[in-house]
Amino acid sequence: MKRKIMIMFLIVFVSFTSFSKWVKATGEITGVEKVEEGYYGYTVTYDIDKNYAFYNLEGELIEGPITSMIFTDSAPIDNQKIKLKYDSEEPAFFEFIDEVKWQD
Repeated sequence: MKRKIMIMFLIVFVSFTSFSKWVKATGEITGVEKVEEGYYGYTVTYDIDKNYAFYNLEGELIEGPITSMIFTDSAPIDNQKIKLKYDSEEPAFFEFIDEVKWQD
């Protein structure tokens, strides 16, 4: 039974990821601030392509911008533009393409 569940999960996962497409965008890092000793918080904001707009669970069209809060042990340079890519099926999931520039 466990094996069947795992296989079904794998099939659903592969099906989901096969429909997703990574879309490139330019984001902006803003609001860099120290949240506690040795940790910093900042936001990354980016627009999503209207050709890949999606609907939330309530059926409402989401077009962006998308804003994510990030916590790290280094402070990035505030107000920097950075290339990234996001998942067309889940636009809140993104990866940086360019390297983040950090404060000295």
